[in-house]
Amino acid sequence: MFNLSVNTRLIEEALPEEKPVTPWMDYLKPGRGSSSLGLRFLSETDPNDEWLVLDRNYGRHLQLKAQVLAQHREQVVVNNSQTQTLGSKVETLDLVVDYITRRFPALFVRDQARLYNRLTGQQFNIQPPFAEDPLVLASLLVQEDLVLMEPAPDSGEYALSSACVCFPARWSLRDKFGHGLGRIHQHVPHYHAGMASKVDAFFRHLEAGHIATRGNWFVYDGVRDPYDIFTPVDEQTKFFSQEKLEKGGHGKEEKTLPQQQQQYQQQQQ
Repeated sequence: MFNLSVNTRLIEEALPEEKPVTPWMDYLKPGRGSSSLGLRFLSETDPNDEWLVLDRNYGRHLQLKAQVLAQHREQVVVNNSQTQTLGSKVETLDLVVDYITRRFPALFVRDQARLYNRLTGQQFNIQPPFAEDPLVLASLLVQEDLVLMEPAPDSGEYALSSACVCFPARWSLRDKFGHGLGRIHQHVPHYHAGMASKVDAFFRHLEAGHIATRGNWFVYDGVRDPYDIFTPVDEQTKFFSQEKLEKGGHGKEEKTLPQQQQQYQQQQQ
């Protein structure tokens, strides 16, 4: 198991408390029978509009990510081999690094091709050659999961081309990998009847540099504490539990995060 050390004192001093979730009703348009994607665009001038949220859960969430990646990487990381996707992953890493170094310059220090994370004591190479997949590396800097949607070469429909999802809300990343928006949401009630055309239109018209946020709620049963958030669907047992995570999964050989990074480097050679 990979144990990630975090600077708890610095996290408590430098990061804000967790903000309450904006009620989803605030995102809905007024009017009887109306439906909405729950979207709004972030303001570039409002300091309260944050693209990536870092709060005092940062240390625990990053520790959980490292643990999940060490034990279940094949379930939480997917990639295709297209050159375009590699470029998109590098671009995502650049965007994340640019944001956190501007938002928290005392916590994330960039020195040319290296990035130092004072909250964890880690140093990362953020330019090629990478020691880790660029999208996974970006995910290891923030609390959020990261998913890339790109136009499919054959149909032009936006499809899931790459992702690092350590905290799935009871769905299987591998089941969604490579599929378009319609297939990804096939089990969402009323999606195709009332929402599919709106989602497709949003993706088609989204311009570079415009960041949108979406209100989303999930209702869980059987969750023991706020950090019981590794809950992917499992075809045999339906759900992984925190107990399985603590025991190391299904008894498969585990690799630590450094070992996985070394394997990634060897694959790039």
